[in-house]
Amino acid sequence: MGRPGVTYREVAEAATQLTQQGHIPTVDGVRARLGTGSKSTIGPLLKQWKAQHAARVSESETGLPVELVAAVKGLYESLQQQAQSQMDTVKEETQTQVEAAREAQAAAEARQRELERALEAKEAACAQLDAEKATLKVALEDTQRVQLTVQAEAAGLRERLEDRTQVVQDLKHQWAQAQANLEHYRESIRAQRLQERADARRQLQQLEQALKESRAENQAFQATYGRLEKEQIRLQAEWDQLHTEKTSLSEQVEQLNQKLEQTQQQWAEREGRYQTLGQAYQEAIAKVETHKKNLLEVEKQKARTQEKMETLIAALQKAEDKIDGLQS
Repeated sequence: MGRPGVTYREVAEAATQLTQQGHIPTVDGVRARLGTGSKSTIGPLLKQWKAQHAARVSESETGLPVELVAAVKGLYESLQQQAQSQMDTVKEETQTQVEAAREAQAAAEARQRELERALEAKEAACAQLDAEKATLKVALEDTQRVQLTVQAEAAGLRERLEDRTQVVQDLKHQWAQAQANLEHYRESIRAQRLQERADARRQLQQLEQALKESRAENQAFQATYGRLEKEQIRLQAEWDQLHTEKTSLSEQVEQLNQKLEQTQQQWAEREGRYQTLGQAYQEAIAKVETHKKNLLEVEKQKARTQEKMETLIAALQKAEDKIDGLQS
Protein backbone atom coordinates (compact mmCIF):
# COMPACT_ATOMS: atom_id res chain seq x y z
CA MET A 1 0.00 0.00 0.00
CA GLY A 2 1.21 3.59 -0.72
CA ARG A 3 1.54 6.24 1.86
CA PRO A 4 -1.75 7.98 2.84
CA GLY A 5 -2.39 11.16 0.81
CA VAL A 6 -0.70 10.05 -2.52
CA THR A 7 -3.49 9.71 -5.06
CA TYR A 8 -3.79 9.48 -8.83
CA ARG A 9 -4.89 13.07 -9.02
CA GLU A 10 -1.74 14.28 -7.28
CA VAL A 11 0.45 12.15 -9.51
CA ALA A 12 -1.38 13.39 -12.62
CA GLU A 13 -0.98 17.04 -11.61
CA ALA A 14 2.72 16.61 -10.90
CA ALA A 15 3.28 14.84 -14.23
CA THR A 16 1.37 17.54 -16.09
CA GLN A 17 3.45 20.30 -14.49
CA LEU A 18 6.68 18.49 -15.40
CA THR A 19 5.51 18.08 -18.98
CA GLN A 20 4.59 21.78 -19.26
CA GLN A 21 8.03 22.70 -17.99
CA GLY A 22 9.62 20.56 -20.69
CA HIS A 23 10.73 17.75 -18.42
CA ILE A 24 10.07 14.05 -18.88
CA PRO A 25 7.73 12.82 -16.15
CA THR A 26 9.52 10.05 -14.26
CA VAL A 27 8.84 8.30 -10.98
CA ASP A 28 11.72 10.14 -9.30
CA GLY A 29 10.64 13.49 -10.75
CA VAL A 30 7.04 13.09 -9.60
CA ARG A 31 8.17 11.90 -6.17
CA ALA A 32 10.51 14.92 -5.84
CA ARG A 33 7.73 17.34 -6.76
CA LEU A 34 5.24 15.69 -4.39
CA GLY A 35 7.79 15.31 -1.59
CA THR A 36 6.19 12.04 -0.52
CA GLY A 37 5.11 8.60 -1.78
CA SER A 38 6.97 5.43 -2.64
CA LYS A 39 8.12 4.35 -6.06
CA SER A 40 5.91 1.26 -5.90
CA THR A 41 2.90 3.52 -5.43
CA ILE A 42 3.82 6.31 -7.84
CA GLY A 43 5.02 3.97 -10.62
CA PRO A 44 1.62 2.34 -11.49
CA LEU A 45 -0.20 5.68 -11.18
CA LEU A 46 2.33 7.39 -13.46
CA LYS A 47 2.04 4.56 -15.97
CA GLN A 48 -1.72 4.98 -16.00
CA TRP A 49 -1.37 8.74 -16.60
CA LYS A 50 1.11 8.18 -19.45
CA ALA A 51 -1.30 5.75 -21.12
CA GLN A 52 -4.05 8.38 -21.03
CA HIS A 53 -1.73 11.18 -22.26
CA ALA A 54 0.46 9.15 -24.63
CA ALA A 55 0.56 11.80 -27.36
CA ARG A 56 1.64 14.56 -25.02
CA VAL A 57 4.22 12.35 -23.33
CA SER A 58 5.63 11.14 -26.66
CA GLU A 59 6.05 14.62 -27.96
CA SER A 60 7.65 15.83 -24.75
CA GLU A 61 9.99 12.85 -24.52
CA THR A 62 11.10 12.69 -28.14
CA GLY A 63 10.61 16.23 -29.31
CA LEU A 64 8.94 14.80 -32.47
CA PRO A 65 5.47 15.37 -33.89
CA VAL A 66 2.76 12.93 -32.87
CA GLU A 67 2.09 11.92 -36.50
CA LEU A 68 5.72 10.91 -37.01
CA VAL A 69 5.74 8.95 -33.78
CA ALA A 70 2.53 7.17 -34.88
CA ALA A 71 4.05 6.33 -38.27
CA VAL A 72 7.19 4.95 -36.66
CA LYS A 73 5.07 3.03 -34.24
CA GLY A 74 3.03 1.54 -37.12
CA LEU A 75 6.20 0.56 -38.94
CA TYR A 76 7.55 -1.02 -35.78
CA GLU A 77 4.35 -2.99 -35.27
CA SER A 78 4.45 -4.13 -38.93
CA LEU A 79 8.05 -5.28 -38.58
CA GLN A 80 7.15 -7.00 -35.35
CA GLN A 81 4.26 -8.80 -37.05
CA GLN A 82 6.56 -9.89 -39.91
CA ALA A 83 9.12 -11.12 -37.42
CA GLN A 84 6.41 -12.98 -35.52
CA SER A 85 5.14 -14.51 -38.79
CA GLN A 86 8.67 -15.62 -39.69
CA MET A 87 9.11 -17.04 -36.21
CA ASP A 88 5.82 -18.97 -36.57
CA THR A 89 6.97 -20.27 -39.98
CA VAL A 90 10.33 -21.36 -38.59
CA LYS A 91 8.54 -22.94 -35.65
CA GLU A 92 6.20 -24.88 -37.95
CA GLU A 93 9.12 -26.01 -40.14
CA THR A 94 11.05 -27.05 -37.05
CA GLN A 95 8.02 -28.95 -35.76
CA THR A 96 7.67 -30.66 -39.16
CA GLN A 97 11.33 -31.65 -39.12
CA VAL A 98 10.98 -32.96 -35.58
CA GLU A 99 7.95 -35.05 -36.61
CA ALA A 100 9.83 -36.35 -39.67
CA ALA A 101 12.82 -37.23 -37.46
CA ARG A 102 10.51 -39.05 -35.05
CA GLU A 103 8.91 -40.98 -37.91
CA ALA A 104 12.36 -41.84 -39.30
CA GLN A 105 13.43 -43.01 -35.86
CA ALA A 106 10.29 -45.16 -35.54
CA ALA A 107 10.90 -46.62 -39.03
CA ALA A 108 14.54 -47.34 -38.12
CA GLU A 109 13.46 -49.06 -34.90
CA ALA A 110 10.90 -51.14 -36.85
CA ARG A 111 13.62 -52.02 -39.39
CA GLN A 112 15.91 -53.04 -36.53
CA ARG A 113 13.23 -55.30 -35.08
CA GLU A 114 12.65 -56.82 -38.53
CA LEU A 115 16.38 -57.49 -38.95
CA GLU A 116 16.54 -59.05 -35.49
CA ARG A 117 13.62 -61.36 -36.37
CA ALA A 118 15.34 -62.30 -39.65
CA LEU A 119 18.55 -63.02 -37.72
CA GLU A 120 16.67 -65.24 -35.27
CA ALA A 121 15.07 -67.11 -38.20
CA LYS A 122 18.52 -67.60 -39.76
CA GLU A 123 19.94 -68.93 -36.49
CA ALA A 124 16.99 -71.35 -36.23
CA ALA A 125 17.60 -72.50 -39.83
CA CYS A 126 21.29 -73.11 -39.03
CA ALA A 127 20.30 -75.15 -35.96
CA GLN A 128 17.92 -77.20 -38.10
CA LEU A 129 20.72 -77.83 -40.61
CA ASP A 130 22.97 -79.09 -37.80
CA ALA A 131 20.24 -81.47 -36.62
CA GLU A 132 19.66 -82.76 -40.16
CA LYS A 133 23.41 -83.19 -40.58
CA ALA A 134 23.54 -85.36 -37.45
CA THR A 135 20.62 -87.46 -38.78
CA LEU A 136 22.30 -87.91 -42.16
CA LYS A 137 25.56 -88.85 -40.45
CA VAL A 138 23.79 -91.65 -38.55
CA ALA A 139 22.11 -92.81 -41.79
CA LEU A 140 25.48 -92.79 -43.57
CA GLU A 141 27.05 -94.89 -40.82
CA ASP A 142 24.19 -97.41 -41.14
CA THR A 143 24.71 -97.51 -44.89
CA GLN A 144 28.43 -98.10 -44.44
CA ARG A 145 27.74 -100.98 -42.05
CA VAL A 146 25.28 -102.51 -44.54
CA GLN A 147 27.84 -102.06 -47.30
CA LEU A 148 30.50 -103.89 -45.27
CA THR A 149 28.03 -106.73 -44.72
CA VAL A 150 27.27 -106.89 -48.44
CA GLN A 151 30.97 -106.88 -49.27
CA ALA A 152 31.54 -109.78 -46.89
CA GLU A 153 28.63 -111.68 -48.46
CA ALA A 154 30.00 -110.91 -51.93
CA ALA A 155 33.41 -112.24 -50.93
CA GLY A 156 31.78 -115.47 -49.68
CA LEU A 157 29.83 -115.80 -52.92
CA ARG A 158 33.01 -115.21 -54.90
CA GLU A 159 34.82 -118.01 -53.03
CA ARG A 160 31.92 -120.41 -53.52
CA LEU A 161 31.76 -119.49 -57.20
CA GLU A 162 35.46 -120.21 -57.57
CA ASP A 163 34.91 -123.58 -55.92
CA ARG A 164 32.03 -124.32 -58.31
CA THR A 165 34.18 -123.25 -61.25
CA GLN A 166 36.97 -125.59 -60.20
CA VAL A 167 34.47 -128.45 -59.83
CA VAL A 168 33.14 -127.75 -63.32
CA GLN A 169 36.65 -127.71 -64.75
CA ASP A 170 37.43 -131.02 -63.04
CA LEU A 171 34.22 -132.52 -64.36
CA LYS A 172 34.98 -131.23 -67.82
CA HIS A 173 38.40 -132.86 -67.68
CA GLN A 174 36.92 -136.10 -66.42
CA TRP A 175 34.28 -135.99 -69.11
CA ALA A 176 36.92 -135.53 -71.82
CA GLN A 177 38.90 -138.41 -70.42
CA ALA A 178 35.81 -140.58 -70.26
CA GLN A 179 34.94 -139.64 -73.83
CA ALA A 180 38.41 -140.65 -75.00
CA ASN A 181 38.19 -143.94 -73.16
CA LEU A 182 34.72 -144.47 -74.57
CA GLU A 183 35.96 -144.00 -78.13
CA HIS A 184 38.90 -146.31 -77.56
CA TYR A 185 37.04 -149.05 -75.72
CA ARG A 186 33.53 -148.69 -77.21
CA GLU A 187 32.87 -152.32 -77.73
CA SER A 188 34.81 -153.81 -74.89
CA ILE A 189 33.78 -151.68 -71.96
CA ARG A 190 30.13 -150.68 -72.68
CA ALA A 191 29.23 -151.47 -69.11
CA GLN A 192 32.00 -149.22 -67.84
CA ARG A 193 30.72 -146.46 -70.15
CA LEU A 194 27.24 -146.78 -68.72
CA GLN A 195 28.68 -146.59 -65.24
CA GLU A 196 30.63 -143.45 -66.12
CA ARG A 197 27.48 -141.92 -67.62
CA ALA A 198 25.64 -142.68 -64.42
CA ASP A 199 28.44 -141.06 -62.42
CA ALA A 200 28.42 -138.07 -64.74
CA ARG A 201 24.62 -137.76 -64.38
CA ARG A 202 24.97 -137.89 -60.62
CA GLN A 203 27.68 -135.24 -60.71
CA LEU A 204 25.50 -133.16 -63.03
CA GLN A 205 22.67 -133.35 -60.52
CA GLN A 206 25.09 -132.21 -57.85
CA LEU A 207 26.14 -129.34 -60.07
CA GLU A 208 22.50 -128.41 -60.68
CA GLN A 209 21.90 -128.41 -56.95
CA ALA A 210 24.97 -126.21 -56.43
CA LEU A 211 23.72 -123.92 -59.20
CA LYS A 212 20.32 -123.63 -57.48
CA GLU A 213 22.06 -122.70 -54.27
CA SER A 214 24.17 -120.14 -56.10
CA ARG A 215 21.05 -118.67 -57.69
CA ALA A 216 19.34 -118.47 -54.28
CA GLU A 217 22.38 -116.72 -52.88
CA ASN A 218 22.38 -114.43 -55.91
CA GLN A 219 18.71 -113.57 -55.29
CA ALA A 220 19.54 -112.75 -51.66
CA PHE A 221 22.38 -110.60 -52.87
CA GLN A 222 20.03 -108.89 -55.34
CA ALA A 223 17.56 -108.20 -52.50
CA THR A 224 20.37 -106.69 -50.41
CA TYR A 225 21.47 -104.62 -53.37
CA GLY A 226 17.87 -103.41 -53.90
CA ARG A 227 17.70 -102.41 -50.28
CA LEU A 228 20.94 -100.48 -50.67
CA GLU A 229 19.59 -98.86 -53.83
CA LYS A 230 16.44 -97.70 -51.96
CA GLU A 231 18.63 -96.34 -49.17
CA GLN A 232 20.65 -94.48 -51.78
CA ILE A 233 17.44 -92.99 -53.27
CA ARG A 234 16.35 -91.87 -49.79
CA LEU A 235 19.74 -90.26 -49.16
CA GLN A 236 19.56 -88.55 -52.57
CA ALA A 237 16.10 -87.18 -51.71
CA GLU A 238 17.44 -85.86 -48.40
CA TRP A 239 20.36 -84.32 -50.24
CA ASP A 240 17.97 -82.63 -52.73
CA GLN A 241 15.97 -81.26 -49.82
CA LEU A 242 19.14 -79.93 -48.20
CA HIS A 243 20.17 -78.40 -51.50
CA THR A 244 16.77 -76.67 -51.82
CA GLU A 245 17.04 -75.38 -48.28
CA LYS A 246 20.58 -74.22 -49.00
CA THR A 247 19.33 -72.28 -52.07
CA SER A 248 16.54 -70.72 -50.00
CA LEU A 249 19.00 -69.78 -47.28
CA SER A 250 21.34 -68.30 -49.87
CA GLU A 251 18.52 -66.11 -51.20
CA GLN A 252 17.58 -65.04 -47.67
CA VAL A 253 21.22 -64.21 -46.90
CA GLU A 254 21.45 -62.18 -50.14
CA GLN A 255 18.35 -60.20 -49.14
CA LEU A 256 19.75 -59.65 -45.66
CA ASN A 257 23.05 -58.47 -47.12
CA GLN A 258 21.21 -55.94 -49.30
CA LYS A 259 19.26 -54.65 -46.31
CA LEU A 260 22.44 -54.46 -44.24
CA GLU A 261 24.18 -52.44 -46.95
CA GLN A 262 21.30 -49.91 -46.92
CA THR A 263 21.36 -49.48 -43.13
CA GLN A 264 25.08 -50.00 -42.53
CA GLN A 265 25.78 -46.34 -41.63
CA GLN A 266 22.92 -46.22 -39.08
CA TRP A 267 23.54 -49.60 -37.44
CA ALA A 268 27.33 -50.00 -37.60
CA GLU A 269 27.38 -51.39 -34.08
CA ARG A 270 25.52 -54.51 -35.29
CA GLU A 271 28.14 -55.37 -37.90
CA GLY A 272 29.78 -57.89 -35.60
CA ARG A 273 26.57 -59.90 -35.25
CA TYR A 274 26.03 -59.94 -38.99
CA GLN A 275 29.60 -61.12 -39.54
CA THR A 276 28.94 -63.91 -37.06
CA LEU A 277 25.85 -64.83 -39.05
CA GLY A 278 27.88 -64.91 -42.29
CA GLN A 279 30.47 -67.15 -40.63
CA ALA A 280 27.72 -69.51 -39.40
CA TYR A 281 26.34 -69.63 -42.93
CA GLN A 282 29.77 -70.49 -44.36
CA GLU A 283 30.11 -73.26 -41.78
CA ALA A 284 26.69 -74.57 -42.79
CA ILE A 285 27.79 -74.54 -46.45
CA ALA A 286 30.99 -76.39 -45.50
CA LYS A 287 28.92 -78.98 -43.64
CA VAL A 288 26.67 -79.44 -46.67
CA GLU A 289 29.70 -79.81 -48.94
CA THR A 290 31.16 -82.43 -46.58
CA HIS A 291 27.89 -84.33 -46.67
CA LYS A 292 27.89 -84.08 -50.46
CA LYS A 293 31.39 -85.61 -50.54
CA ASN A 294 30.17 -88.43 -48.30
CA LEU A 295 27.26 -89.07 -50.69
CA LEU A 296 29.67 -89.15 -53.63
CA GLU A 297 31.77 -91.71 -51.75
CA VAL A 298 28.62 -93.80 -51.23
CA GLU A 299 27.98 -93.53 -55.00
CA LYS A 300 31.52 -94.78 -55.70
CA GLN A 301 31.06 -97.70 -53.29
CA LYS A 302 27.75 -98.50 -54.95
CA ALA A 303 29.45 -98.52 -58.37
CA ARG A 304 32.14 -100.90 -57.04
CA THR A 305 29.44 -103.16 -55.61
CA GLN A 306 27.63 -103.07 -58.97
CA GLU A 307 30.85 -104.10 -60.75
CA LYS A 308 31.30 -106.99 -58.32
CA MET A 309 27.69 -108.04 -58.95
CA GLU A 310 28.22 -107.97 -62.68
CA THR A 311 31.40 -110.04 -62.28
CA LEU A 312 29.52 -112.63 -60.20
CA ILE A 313 26.65 -112.73 -62.70
CA ALA A 314 29.12 -113.20 -65.57
CA ALA A 315 30.85 -116.03 -63.68
CA LEU A 316 27.49 -117.70 -63.00
CA GLN A 317 26.57 -117.35 -66.67
CA LYS A 318 29.86 -119.01 -67.66
CA ALA A 319 29.17 -121.86 -65.23
CA GLU A 320 25.67 -122.32 -66.70
CA ASP A 321 27.12 -122.29 -70.21
CA LYS A 322 29.65 -124.96 -69.19
CA ILE A 323 26.90 -127.07 -67.61
CA ASP A 324 24.78 -126.70 -70.75
CA GLY A 325 27.80 -127.81 -72.76
CA LEU A 326 28.24 -130.84 -70.51
CA GLN A 327 24.56 -131.71 -70.82
CA SER A 328 24.82 -131.44 -74.61
